Amino acid sequence: MFLVTTALEKYWDTSKKILFLGEWCKLYSRKHIWEKLEYEVMPYHWDDREKLYYDYIYLDGIYERYLKQLAKKLNEIHCVNYSERYWRILIGPWLFYFIEIFFDRYESINNAKNRGDIKQTWITECENDFFTPYDFNDFLSEIINDKYNHLLFSYLIKKIGAIPFASIEKLENNETHSNFIYNINKKKLFFLKLITLYNNIIPQNLKRYVFIGSYLRNSDLFKLQIALGQLPCLFKGYIDKFPEYHIDKKLRKRISFQDSTNEFELLLNELIPFQIPFLYLESYKEYKNRVLRQFPKKSDLIFTANASIIIEAFKFWAAEQSEDGAKLVLTQHGGHHGMGLWSAELKHEITISDIYFTWGWDNKETDKICSMPSGQLYRLKNKFKPKKDGVILWVMMELPRYSYWLYSIPVGPQMLHYFNDQKRFFEKLDKNAKERLLIKPFMNDFGWDNRKRLKDMMPDVRQYEGKKNMKELLKESRLFIGTYNATTYLETFAANFPTILFWNPYYWELKEEVKPYFKLLLDAGILHYTPESAAEKVNKIFNDPMSWWMSEDIQSAKNIFCKRFALIDDNWIHIWNEELKTIVVR
Repeated sequence: MFLVTTALEKYWDTSKKILFLGEWCKLYSRKHIWEKLEYEVMPYHWDDREKLYYDYIYLDGIYERYLKQLAKKLNEIHCVNYSERYWRILIGPWLFYFIEIFFDRYESINNAKNRGDIKQTWITECENDFFTPYDFNDFLSEIINDKYNHLLFSYLIKKIGAIPFASIEKLENNETHSNFIYNINKKKLFFLKLITLYNNIIPQNLKRYVFIGSYLRNSDLFKLQIALGQLPCLFKGYIDKFPEYHIDKKLRKRISFQDSTNEFELLLNELIPFQIPFLYLESYKEYKNRVLRQFPKKSDLIFTANASIIIEAFKFWAAEQSEDGAKLVLTQHGGHHGMGLWSAELKHEITISDIYFTWGWDNKETDKICSMPSGQLYRLKNKFKPKKDGVILWVMMELPRYSYWLYSIPVGPQMLHYFNDQKRFFEKLDKNAKERLLIKPFMNDFGWDNRKRLKDMMPDVRQYEGKKNMKELLKESRLFIGTYNATTYLETFAANFPTILFWNPYYWELKEEVKPYFKLLLDAGILHYTPESAAEKVNKIFNDPMSWWMSEDIQSAKNIFCKRFALIDDNWIHIWNEELKTIVVR
């Protein structure tokens, strides 16, 4: 058997029987190539969902140990004395992503090794500094790509041994880097600089509450800030210049970790010092100083929905401000939070926050959770009504071919089961229902070639080709079909729009305490755990879905669910105002 680790075909020896490491190797657009080969596909180690859950717990423990050690090392290197929380805010997202990604690739290679029948594979010769990202977003842009994953697999194959390999390409240090840059057009750049100038003019006592990446409409944000007694400000978390990219190997060699007899952790010890983003090491001091010059010098409360994960400038500033006593308030920004059995990202957000606003749910394990009406969902109330002769809007999701951060969703190649469920749903629909369907494929294609795949699976169904978002398309629809446990159906619930849901509960594990709420949706016929059951319900109601949706039992089930997971209130700005003021004086 010849082992193929990714979809990069120059590393395939097609003269031999192929063992694909995973379904991620088989690009649908290249089906005409690989379907002619003699091949097998390795079973995916996380198809055992119990293993996935326990691996998540194990990796979370590793993350906590490595964060503690890394915080100490970075304090020494940068001659500072920040708390562990400071470093968790700054480097936490990168660290838990990297550990979880690396473990998945490690397990995949180990499983292939344990087969004992692999005769050869082709790798790229590389060292442990094969890729050093500029920042967290640079890292995110690479981890879903074949080139990065091929290098990671190459490194593991060489280090673990037992799989015969030949190096067909040698990579110089960091040669793979994508020269990641932020491109902002001149008009937007001018607007951002104008906002910064305006913010700097406002007196400090009139901008005590700072909102960045709040997911609120500007008009609502302005009303909230006025209620809080300050002038409206728009902070975008943008830095107009970035330090030049020069890796200092000598500096990175100063990072070391306690020894371990565990092979996986020993490899982590080698890789982490050379994989930490440039912004947290070589550029740390320069970038931090630029951030602190552009952001408020002192704040009482910082509020965000997602900037704590994706906006580097925000992380640098919020970490600094939290050390100085500012309260960090985070809010839920999407579905699945509070429902899923596990989520590395949600755990991180709650841990770094002083208070965490949810859309109705609570958590008895921490006193940080604050159940609040959602400003993000409230703006959808009475926003659109179903169109009697409209389409049945069928909204798809898509996830990367390679695993990334861990939460209770389909992982990596398990997307193929999701596509198959869509086909089963379509096949059970009546002819008249099929004629009214409109599929909205996911906006990003991670190599699954979703449009072509769906077309081949369901040739007669219409695919939306325009640029309208889901909310705009709902105005032209009679019924919404949701196919995954995330934000979309919470939005249709908030809008009181007729909704049918289906997904496979094996891949969408729930917390025990939330199961009764989902059972309400199941019993009402809103949620279905098989595609066939969902199709049967659509066949019954699609001619007049509003009559079904507005019935007492359906509205009751939906309203009870929304009170827990999609809470809205006409007075939400007043409620938020009172709570934020209370948080400041605690």
